[in-house]
Amino acid sequence: MPSTVIQQTQNQNQTQSISILLEIQEKIISEIPKHEEGSKERTFLEKVKSILPSIKTVTDIISSILKIGSELGLSASDMHKLLY
Repeated sequence: MPSTVIQQTQNQNQTQSISILLEIQEKIISEIPKHEEGSKERTFLEKVKSILPSIKTVTDIISSILKIGSELGLSASDMHKLLY
């Protein structure tokens, strides 16, 4: 019985992670055309979009978003505006 509860919890966590990643992907796809080619914002969105297939956890996506944004000189506020 306890292993069934653990498995259910793992499945729920995985489903939530997939849902979050899909929401981020949809937001990125809708935001890319709003920004000029070559702009920091568009480059950021395109780079984040390109890494999504390799992301396994929500922690991975958060870490990657912060790293990419930082490399491009975007503030946390800028990243927030682009993704929410």
